[in-house]
Amino acid sequence: MIGSTIQLLLDNLLVKGLIINVEGLTKTNSKRIFAQAQIRQLDSAFPQTEGVPSYIAESIKEGDIMKDSLGHPAIRIVKKTVEDAKMTVITANGDVILQKHPMRKDVYLDLEIWAEKIRDRYYLFSDTDFPILINSGLPYYTKNSLIRLTITKINAIQ
Repeated sequence: MIGSTIQLLLDNLLVKGLIINVEGLTKTNSKRIFAQAQIRQLDSAFPQTEGVPSYIAESIKEGDIMKDSLGHPAIRIVKKTVEDAKMTVITANGDVILQKHPMRKDVYLDLEIWAEKIRDRYYLFSDTDFPILINSGLPYYTKNSLIRLTITKINAIQ
């Protein structure tokens, strides 16, 4: 039954859902996924730059673990690499050059993600809104912030 859909009629309200767990059964579809991600934040003030403000880059620490609502680990930051963000600049002569942005940072992360397999895909929190796929966005909560991670590479599934 795990992975199948269900419809319940509750007081004239039709609720549709996906069965992700059955009480008393051990989770056999849980896997650790090792992936790489980047923090991307589009800003209309910097249309040719993908980086984030430095305070966001500093808010993430190697070894940090985001947990689910039951206290189980969901995402662990294995490694963090921070570089000056690059921006595309077009000169008065029409030349296109790549420059470092003085205030924004590119943040690259190696992640360990605990995910559940539902049908043929893996999902964070067993939630079909958060698939573990390249270019998909995942939330990452710290004590004081919410950051959106974009998966750039999936290295291994164990």
